[in-house]
Amino acid sequence: MDLEDSDYKDLDFKKVAAFHGHACPGLALGYRLSLVALRDYLVKRDVDEEAVAIVENDSCAVDAVQFMTGCTFGKGNLIFKDYGKQVYTFIKRPPQCVTPKGENAQGGNPQCGSPQGVRAGGENESGNQQGGHEDGGGECREQLAEGFRLSVKWQSPPETIEESRMWERYSGGDRSESVLRAVHDRKSRKIASILDADDDELFDVTHVEVRLPEPARIHKSLICGKCGERVMETRTVVNKGHIYCIPCSGVGGQ
Repeated sequence: MDLEDSDYKDLDFKKVAAFHGHACPGLALGYRLSLVALRDYLVKRDVDEEAVAIVENDSCAVDAVQFMTGCTFGKGNLIFKDYGKQVYTFIKRPPQCVTPKGENAQGGNPQCGSPQGVRAGGENESGNQQGGHEDGGGECREQLAEGFRLSVKWQSPPETIEESRMWERYSGGDRSESVLRAVHDRKSRKIASILDADDDELFDVTHVEVRLPEPARIHKSLICGKCGERVMETRTVVNKGHIYCIPCSGVGGQ
């Protein structure tokens, strides 16, 4: 697939599984919820931070969200909230809040309009690092996004006593052929159930307001005074006039 391709219609579950490394129920849920967001709201895959995904877990589903929607951790428009909830929020940035490709978003755009939303370490050529959402952003950071929230409500099909017994053996470390076959069959049935279900069997949708995260910024890289490695300026710790990375800050500050 062209890396600049914003069309999602040729993306099927097999391609998502190839990206993730295996097929599983969590990935299938991520695939289905991404389809809903793309079809009913985003319209096209993100290329350059036009959209933002806020995910409230770090499950396999998040890989599907990244692959399908183009909202990725590396671009800074996949935001992880460690709530352990199967809830996913998608936001479309107003055009004024989208940073032109290759430019540094220093301070955002004060002409930012109202966004819409759906809730469902490397260096660049200049030696700087991209990342952080805590500084700048201007009016873009202050806007509230209106949209709706996708929360997973799908219930796994009931298991037989034998299936539960096999799963307990697998969880206990049993990797015998009979156990692996039973676990694979169990997983395959769950995946099929998710892929075949109607949208309203899988998700609850509610309207919400969320604060629009600012576009990713480019920050300077500084040198840690202890390990000598490069660290993003906004992640440094200053102690007694010396600059440290977070891992070295305790040792270096003694």
